[in-house]
Amino acid sequence: MKKDKHPDRDELLKAIESQTNRFSGHLAECEECRDLYDLLSRHGITVGPVTEEPSTAAVDCWAAIARIESSRKPRRSVAGQLAYDSWTQRPVMQVRDGGSALERRVRFQAGKYTIEIVGDRGSAGWDFSARVYIGKTVT
Repeated sequence: MKKDKHPDRDELLKAIESQTNRFSGHLAECEECRDLYDLLSRHGITVGPVTEEPSTAAVDCWAAIARIESSRKPRRSVAGQLAYDSWTQRPVMQVRDGGSALERRVRFQAGKYTIEIVGDRGSAGWDFSARVYIGKTVT
């Protein structure tokens, strides 16, 4: 099994082919892996040339296997930091009393990514715009 404790498709196929379910404990607790195991054990995979058209039900099941597999890929998260806040450049009284505090600019950075958010306060409330940079290029 992989580091994330979920067996991958090949490991499940080997367990099905060998008639031993070494993942029974995990499958009892993990609905996602159990669904994939059930689909693979019912429909498996075809090796060699296909001589007939697959049924609609088989195609639907194979598509379901692909959806389950693709949804399990870990997503990478990136922690960023506040790199700039225009209100830290102004005296506290000026920000609190409104005055020139009609605009606020903040910039967050994470690796090569930068997000710049500008808020403008008008009579109806705040309006925001944002720019996303990869390196020095606006995307």
